[in-house]
Amino acid sequence: MTVFWSRMNYGRSSQHDIGSDGNITPGKISAAIITLVGVATVAFGIASIFFGALATALICVVVGGALTIFMGPSLTHRHDVSWNPKEITGPSRLFGPSLGYSRTTIRWNDIASTGKTATDYWFIQASDGRRIYWSYLYPGYGRFVESLKLNRPQIILPDDLR
Repeated sequence: MTVFWSRMNYGRSSQHDIGSDGNITPGKISAAIITLVGVATVAFGIASIFFGALATALICVVVGGALTIFMGPSLTHRHDVSWNPKEITGPSRLFGPSLGYSRTTIRWNDIASTGKTATDYWFIQASDGRRIYWSYLYPGYGRFVESLKLNRPQIILPDDLR
């Protein structure tokens, strides 16, 4: 399923694509669905308190809260990756299995390496250690990868991005 989703999103149009500038953003529909499931799970957990099911309530509030906290920011532009002829800007920290709120900018010529995390996020890394993350859940991420290959042809990409 992951391979299918990745291949589908690789070739999709990015959100913004003008010349050498671009922007990719996490899929809003999947983020909205997961966030709504999280909110509904929290609501079910709160309702469970009134029926005396405290263990169920606790589990639902924790799981639903985690879904909402991890996926909610993807509904905003906080996790977007954008680039122009000079630099790339995007999310720079992981928060558990998802992206955090921090963002950074890296100039193309400052990219020292690329890699992939255990939670399937790819990243570019500057020589000073700063990173920008993205994943197969970003429709049009292939456009960013092509810009990366064009601007930094000597950089070795993870096997699944070559």
